[in-house]
Amino acid sequence: MQIVDLRGKLPVHKTKKYNIRKASDIRSLAIHHSLTLSGSAQAFATYHVNTNGWPGIAYTYVIDKNGTINQCLDHTTIGYHVGNSNKHALGICMVGDFRTQIPTESQYKSVLELVRWLQYQLPNATNVLGHSQYPGYSWKACPVISMDKLRLNVVKGDDVDMTEAERKEIDSLKQLVSAQANTIRLFEKQVAQIDPPKWFVSEFGSEFIKKKMSNPQMTLEGWRSVAIALRASK
Repeated sequence: MQIVDLRGKLPVHKTKKYNIRKASDIRSLAIHHSLTLSGSAQAFATYHVNTNGWPGIAYTYVIDKNGTINQCLDHTTIGYHVGNSNKHALGICMVGDFRTQIPTESQYKSVLELVRWLQYQLPNATNVLGHSQYPGYSWKACPVISMDKLRLNVVKGDDVDMTEAERKEIDSLKQLVSAQANTIRLFEKQVAQIDPPKWFVSEFGSEFIKKKMSNPQMTLEGWRSVAIALRASK
């Protein structure tokens, strides 16, 4: 999956600025269609700024009909696209009017790949919702496509057949991500500063720790080294 970075290259308002959030605030990915027969990130940004008076383009990502994925905002930028839910939703817009059109094969494949990747990058973004599924937008014909089908495709695969080599590559990437996560957890455990372990307190006593140690917190390996040194000095 390739992403074209348009951040800082699209029209923005001269004085208005979008608010910022933490990446962990993002709980859902909001799927939109542009409600236009054609268009581009540049065109949408121009309309949102000049006509709507918004700080910038509404969407974090825009997917062209040829499947090109354009990143328009940082994940931490709160674009205007689902009203009161904006802070906790990241907007993805596919170019097209799906009341009369359907996403192209390339577009649909790209949105599935993007959603899968974002859910790795943003683990709190567990929900994938259409615009009309957000509070206050049940009247909105957006994105019109079946969100149940899209969510199922995200989990179980899309309608585009993958080659055996592509399947193996995806399986390999999943294994790599899992291994890296385990490595990070192990590293965090090794460098964590902890209070005296129970076995250390039992062997040397809490009074010794209070009197002899000014900073009674260190890594587990540190406690083991101190214990070895104390035993050797007896």
